[in-house]
Amino acid sequence: MNISLLLPVAREHWRDVMASWETHTDAEIEWILSFDRHTFPQADETHSIPDGDIVSVWNDLAKKATGDLICPIADDLWCVTGNWTHYIPDVTIPKIYYGNDGIQGERLPTHPMITRPAYDILHYVFPPHYKAWFTDNELLQIGKATRLLEYIPDIKLDHRHWVNAKANKDATYSKGQQTAEDGKRIYTDRLKSGQMQAEVERIWRQIG
Repeated sequence: MNISLLLPVAREHWRDVMASWETHTDAEIEWILSFDRHTFPQADETHSIPDGDIVSVWNDLAKKATGDLICPIADDLWCVTGNWTHYIPDVTIPKIYYGNDGIQGERLPTHPMITRPAYDILHYVFPPHYKAWFTDNELLQIGKATRLLEYIPDIKLDHRHWVNAKANKDATYSKGQQTAEDGKRIYTDRLKSGQMQAEVERIWRQIG
C-alpha cells in the first residue's frame, strides 16, 4: 500500500509529527507538504492562509497525490498506533475511513483517510465550500448518506490541540476558529437548500 500524507506546516515541530507517522507504518509514504510562507519564507512550496482557509490548502495538495490512500493530516497530529495501515480493510474500493483523533472520536472525521477510488469520485479530501470549521461536518453527512464512511477505532491519533490543553492557542488556531460562524452558516444553508443532498446524489451516480 502506498499512502499520501498531506501536511500543511506552520509550526516548528513538523519533523516530529512526520517521524511519528513514519515509525508507525511499514507502508510506503508519499509526503506532500506546503509551508506557511510567513513562518518558513525560504521553503520551496509555500501557502498563505490569512483567512484561515486550510481546506483549500489540503485540497490543492491532494491534487498532487498518487497514493492508494490520501490522508490530510496536520502539524499537531501525531500517529500513535503501530502499523495503523494494517487496520485499513480495503483501499481498492471507494471508502472514507477515519480513526480516533482523541478529541472527536467517532463523532467527526476530522482527518479522513480517503481511498483513491473515493477521491476519484469526490475530487476533494474535504468539501471545498468551507475554509476550516464545519467541512468535516458535511463530510460526515455525505459519507453516511453514501455509505462511504467507516470509523476505525483501532487507529488512534494524538491531536495535540488547544481544546484538549495539549497546545497553546496560537495564531494558526485563532485563524481557524474565526471561520466557525461562517462555516456554520454555510453548512446550514447547504443542508436546508438541498445542495448537500445534490452532492450525495452526484456521488451515488458516480458509485453506480
